[in-house]
This record gives sequence, C-alpha cells and structure tokens, in this order.
Amino acid sequence: MPLALSKPGVVTIHDLIAFTHPLFCTPGSARLQTHTIPRSVQVARRVIVPSAACKAELLRTIKGVAAERVDVIPWGVGPEFAR
Repeated sequence: MPLALSKPGVVTIHDLIAFTHPLFCTPGSARLQTHTIPRSVQVARRVIVPSAACKAELLRTIKGVAAERVDVIPWGVGPEFAR
C-alpha cells in the first residue's frame, strides 16, 4: 500500500507465512513482507482476508488492528455463478 493515498485504501492479505513460517520464504521476501504488511494494514481503511483463520492470525500477529476493520471474503465464487 502506498505511503500517501488521496483516497481510503483497502488491502488484501492472503497469508502471513513470513511471520508464521519464515523458513518457507526467501530471505528477501520475508524481510519485505514483515516490513510492508504491518504498515499496509495500519494505513488501510479496510483489510480483506480469505478465511477466519487468517483473520485470527492477522489480529494475533499485527498489534493494534481493530477486528472491525478486517473482513473475511473467501476465495472463489458463490453458487449464484454456477450454470
């Protein structure tokens, strides 16, 4: 998320592997994610995560995030898009 925005921002966090399992990331990727994810979450007006487990991990990992700002929107599409 850019440091300065003229409009409210929304950020999607797909996982927190850099925090929970950093050995599965390249060192550069882990450093980048552990620096940018907390800042992006703090700056964003809303945060989207794909599961309740990811939301719980985000709230546990990134301090000061209000649970009301984090929305769970599962990946995929609903049955209304089926033929």
